Amino acid sequence: MYRLFMLLYRANFVNNIFKLKFIIDRGIFLVNGEKKYYSNYNVKVGDLVQVDFKHKTLIYADMMLRFEYKNIIWSPRKYLFVSYKFLFIFFLRPPKLKELKYPIRIDVYKGGDIYFL
Repeated sequence: MYRLFMLLYRANFVNNIFKLKFIIDRGIFLVNGEKKYYSNYNVKVGDLVQVDFKHKTLIYADMMLRFEYKNIIWSPRKYLFVSYKFLFIFFLRPPKLKELKYPIRIDVYKGGDIYFL
């Protein structure tokens, strides 16, 4: 299981987590065809997350603007199948621990020692 807002953030649909949570609260994203208004919704393996048809132009325009200013990374994660043309994500498998990137390094094997990059 994976949280909806983190899945969308790692797929580069929106570049700001706070903006993303605001958009999810408005019901712009669909999970398996149903609107989800809760950003901590647990997405399961095999779920299809897409943008509501009414708001596709808004999200697509935002992505193109970020692409123009080189503020977007077009390399999706290995555990996601992302279509930027049709604005949907298919959750293939849970991510491995080494595939997740954080601004700080956490050593989970030594009891959570934290050090900054």
